[in-house]
Amino acid sequence: MHRWQIRHWDEADSDQILSLINLVQPHMPFSKEKWRWAYTDHPDGPFAAWVCEEKNRIVGFYGLARYRWYIQGKEADCLMPVDAMTHPDYRMQGMHDAMVKVAMKHILESQVPLAYVFPNEKSTRSLLNHQWQMIFQIPLLKKSIGEQESFVNHDKINVKEIFSFDERFDDLDASLKESLPLRLARDRHYLTWRYLDNQSQTYRIFVAGDEKYLHGYMIFKVYQHADEEVRAHIVDFFARPDSENEANALIRKAILLSAEENVNELSCWMLPHVPLCQNFNRFGFKHQEIDRFLFVHPTASELNRDQEDITQNWYLTMGDSDIY
Repeated sequence: MHRWQIRHWDEADSDQILSLINLVQPHMPFSKEKWRWAYTDHPDGPFAAWVCEEKNRIVGFYGLARYRWYIQGKEADCLMPVDAMTHPDYRMQGMHDAMVKVAMKHILESQVPLAYVFPNEKSTRSLLNHQWQMIFQIPLLKKSIGEQESFVNHDKINVKEIFSFDERFDDLDASLKESLPLRLARDRHYLTWRYLDNQSQTYRIFVAGDEKYLHGYMIFKVYQHADEEVRAHIVDFFARPDSENEANALIRKAILLSAEENVNELSCWMLPHVPLCQNFNRFGFKHQEIDRFLFVHPTASELNRDQEDITQNWYLTMGDSDIY
């Protein structure tokens, strides 16, 4: 009989949770500011989370993020497991499995239309044991950056860096809600929280459009982990289907920024059925398989299984995960 118990987290647990997270994943540390941003300051309300406790010591943690999605054109709250942690001294005791069961009970009782997660290969076995199903492997687009990257902007498209999100993003988000059956909602409140309120990361925001109308936007990030080479990511990319020239201008901007930052490669997530993928291909982006997957829990979903299984129904970017 284990002496640890699982319960809902409390604000008083924050310091111990931070210590556990930073012990388990020192390469992706949490500060108090990042904790508040992730778990208490979300525009749609605090995330759900549980701790595993033994003698007032927190030795396990499991979070469940809530995000708004458009599903067949209608907004709905959806859930994504995040930040599963077990203290090294308590592994192989069934703790992780016990926390997953508690989280799954919450998911099912919440009756959300979609529960999803982006695991690496090491995490897939546990998900399969709990009836999660793999939908597809995430496709990465990658481009090598040369020292002399340059383009002629024949279309004279104005790409501008901005430092806040306004009503134009709400209009862009709402106008495309019918275009793809399954995608994350991207209004100004979510985008502000995701890319500006997170002080642990630096994102740059670029738009194509004028003061009243947006054709599209691009979120750019330069990243270096430990002693690895510097990389650049297009973390989010969203554009109207009839704004191909503007989409091209945003891609050009990302490539030129990468060259200015002396980055060797630029990457993004873009599913092959999305018309924008062809734009990236024309700029020399190549498909590469990575150790990252989309999993969905079918019993938590009101969606038809055919809708989930068909890749063409999804729109995903790096920013839709909790990794980038």
